[in-house]
Amino acid sequence: MSEVSTMAQVASHLRRALAEGKYRPGQKLPEANLCHDLGVSRNTLREAFRLLESEALLLHQPNRGVFVRRPDLASILDIYAVRRLLEPHILRQSTPLHAGADRLFETADALQNAAVAEDWSRVGRLNIAFHMAVIALADSPRLDSMFERIFAEMQLCFLDLPEGTDLHKPYVPMKAEIIEYFRRFCCNG
Repeated sequence: MSEVSTMAQVASHLRRALAEGKYRPGQKLPEANLCHDLGVSRNTLREAFRLLESEALLLHQPNRGVFVRRPDLASILDIYAVRRLLEPHILRQSTPLHAGADRLFETADALQNAAVAEDWSRVGRLNIAFHMAVIALADSPRLDSMFERIFAEMQLCFLDLPEGTDLHKPYVPMKAEIIEYFRRFCCNG
């Protein structure tokens, strides 16, 4: 495996870890531990860090290390603008018979259950999984890759909220409405 593909795999692994909430905004990433855990050289890890820094996910502070970035308001608004443009179109062009639709339905059900249990941290993670499942309906590796970064950045926004925040509460019923619409009206164009 080439150094570039290894670096890309490390960057993808770290993006997913950010999207899953394994690292919090402002947290310093432990370079030596990550090299050991991922089985890569410091150079490979640093190249992955540079890539994620260019994607506004990490921040390098000279003589201090690499930290998880805190998204600013402009980034948050931009993320929502991109999602609003693409997700409704993807849903309208897909079908409940799509191979990925089951993932969307299962995620929506799990999200509803987490909301009933008032587990808002889990609702936040499932919210991102829901949107990832919507994007997957497009069958586009490019969109999947682009949104892997966007969802990692979105998760950083949510992780910066105080524990127990019910930011997602008003959106849970909307997800149920989206699923109902998708099941009843979407017919692949």
